[in-house]
Amino acid sequence: MKDTTLLALLSTISTVAAHGFITEILIDGKDSYPGYDPWNKKYSSGIVHPWQVIGTQNLDGPMLLSYGITNIACQRSSKPAQQSATAPAGAPITFKWSHWPPDHKGPITTYLAECKGDCKSANPSQLSWFKIDEVGLIGGKGNNWGTDVLIKQGTVWNMKLPKNIKSGNYILRHEIVALHDVPGGGAQMYPTCMNLRITGGGAQSNPAGVSLASIYSANTPGLKVSTKGNPSLGSYAIPGPRVSGQIGAVSVMSLNNGSKQRGNYNAVYPNQDHDPYAKEGPTKGGRNAGLSQRPQGAQRPQVGQRPGGQRPGSQRPGNYRPRGRGYHRRSDQAQKPADKPAHVVELPPHKQNVPNQQLPNNKLPKSK
Repeated sequence: MKDTTLLALLSTISTVAAHGFITEILIDGKDSYPGYDPWNKKYSSGIVHPWQVIGTQNLDGPMLLSYGITNIACQRSSKPAQQSATAPAGAPITFKWSHWPPDHKGPITTYLAECKGDCKSANPSQLSWFKIDEVGLIGGKGNNWGTDVLIKQGTVWNMKLPKNIKSGNYILRHEIVALHDVPGGGAQMYPTCMNLRITGGGAQSNPAGVSLASIYSANTPGLKVSTKGNPSLGSYAIPGPRVSGQIGAVSVMSLNNGSKQRGNYNAVYPNQDHDPYAKEGPTKGGRNAGLSQRPQGAQRPQVGQRPGGQRPGSQRPGNYRPRGRGYHRRSDQAQKPADKPAHVVELPPHKQNVPNQQLPNNKLPKSK
């Protein structure tokens, strides 16, 4: 009886806690920035706003309406990032999520808020936000959601910054809303915020923004819809304002067609060798589901620099990329055999520094 109860409890924990977070942001196809790694207590601040982690709580957990706008804005007790990425208006941005549960269906949205100064001290919950992309129900009805497309693509999501916005300092807020626990626990928000300096904007003003408090309330229709059991819906209203026609936004679905952008990808927790919430085996994201440890001697990439170069003692293969904090082999590429170094002949210790030692031509010394 105790074993049955324990298994049921573990199953519940797996369902509730196995969520996801952004491990990497790729800007303009060339600049790679690590996401905030909630599993790494030694995370150093980058462009992503770090949030509060207490013990094993809120490692990749959702924000609920009851947590308040301060936490919903950029995750629980988040702090402003101290660095900013630079991107030209119209640049593509790719978000790479650690993983995403198939039953956590819902819309995917991205917002911008102008800091009107340095974003290092900006309070996201008090800024004015305008939406730059959104997708909810694919085609406006049925049961195929933006999150389903995300999973098909290997938990990769693409967007483009609008061209017709002001140049300046912004906070970019990318979010998934999961509706599987409505009305029980309520809608679950998974926001990530990052500092972004946009250059070359083609407008002198931005659309009128809104407060986050006006989007996330108990009266918001899009937060009261349930996807439990994967029902087919006739319509769905995505929370928040519509994307303004004046900003020259590119249709997000034209950038996300559901084609696989990385291979069979399992959750990787950078400081552990297995997904602590997985029920079983590598195919479930369990033990040894991918290389979860940073290779010995590998250096964390500098903010804004592409992964590359050398690490002490060896040449880093070309199929390394940042996943969370550190480097991990890509699961969608075959491992290339290391290049064999040129053979270097060395005398064995007992024959080194021996006077008048002669070796026959074209013969190598034998080690003892």
